[in-house]
Amino acid sequence: MAFTFKRIVIDFVPQTEQRYATVGDYGEKDDVIWFKITRLSGLRSIYALIHEIWEKFRKDRDGVSDEAVDAFDMSHPELDDPGLSREALYHKQHMESDVLERACCVMAGDDWVDYEAEINRLFEVN
Repeated sequence: MAFTFKRIVIDFVPQTEQRYATVGDYGEKDDVIWFKITRLSGLRSIYALIHEIWEKFRKDRDGVSDEAVDAFDMSHPELDDPGLSREALYHKQHMESDVLERACCVMAGDDWVDYEAEINRLFEVN
């Protein structure tokens, strides 16, 4: 399937500006593809961005709508990472994206366990 590339907008935001408990979000509006990524330390927001970009374009190519991803994610608040569920229509694309995210972390000389810990702290209930 050929892509028609559109304008892409990327915003790095505080966690409180996400629509739900996520580090990366995406969608389309008015012929613009948007990504909203939580601000993390160092290059860590970039790892998350690369994950979301790959997931968005791969699932679009495979015919999985943004609405289907949103519906699954938002209907499973009990899951730390809904895309890991085999029930998610975008599971395959999410897993591919996870590989890229991990590779970016390693190539940057970062520690995956520390990266995940920073993300997990965002969602701790006090």
